[in-house]
Amino acid sequence: MRAWGAVALARLLLTILPWSSAWRVGRWRVHGRTRDATTERLRWAVVAASRYVPRATCLVQALALHGLLARRGRESHVRLGVRTGERFAAHAWLEVDGTVVLGDALREGYAALEL
Repeated sequence: MRAWGAVALARLLLTILPWSSAWRVGRWRVHGRTRDATTERLRWAVVAASRYVPRATCLVQALALHGLLARRGRESHVRLGVRTGERFAAHAWLEVDGTVVLGDALREGYAALEL
């Protein structure tokens, strides 16, 4: 349920606020406390919950997992990338300790933006 709430909150923030404001409002700080759930288990929960939230894009999922990890004392980084060519495309993914934990399958070919 917490994963669904995090996905729904991220989706709502990105719907009603510009990206920069949604990021500031939705940016969860690392609390320093830990809980049982592993990063992989939280990733699974976010992906599963995203099936029930309309337009839960890669960015929504990355923000939701970022928030859940922060509440458990884990630092993570949301990355945004773009691909140019015949069609412009954008993608978001989440990294923990330099390893992509969400959104890796589509990350190939995207140039990461500095935020």
